[in-house]
Amino acid sequence: MRVLASLLLLTLVTACQDGPDSDLLSYVEGLKSSQQGQLDPLPELKKRETFSYRADSEGIRDPFSTTGSFVTSESRESSVRPDNDRKRQVLEQFPLDTLFMVGSMKMSGEMVALVRSGDGIIHQVRVGDYVGQNYGKVVAVSSNEITLRELVPDGIGGWQERPATITLAK
Repeated sequence: MRVLASLLLLTLVTACQDGPDSDLLSYVEGLKSSQQGQLDPLPELKKRETFSYRADSEGIRDPFSTTGSFVTSESRESSVRPDNDRKRQVLEQFPLDTLFMVGSMKMSGEMVALVRSGDGIIHQVRVGDYVGQNYGKVVAVSSNEITLRELVPDGIGGWQERPATITLAK
């Protein structure tokens, strides 16, 4: 029995002499010694004709210039600007696309819209209230829509008015 265990141990020791990754190492050595192919040379770059933009000679404004007649003092000193001195109302924290008109009613002869906000609460909205994140002032309320006037930046330091509506959700 002792001789059999010794033979088994000797067989296991000699089988592991090459190591567990000897076949991988021999494969990599075979790849390294094999003949390598040749790469094609890079193609020559063709010369392109250069183009110079000349807007001034034709009386056209240069689109790459930051100065020009498109920025007027009138557009910078527009009378339209947000009223930042007033207290912001609850519905001004929600974007317009998250507000839904769910109904309307007349209270004391005045039309009042019912609006569901993004947090699921129903609010009463009247003419003169502010709605949405772009300083949207309610200018009209009817039985099926709310009309407002938003103030958005014009991109050159001023503000411009933009009409918007919230219609009755179906």
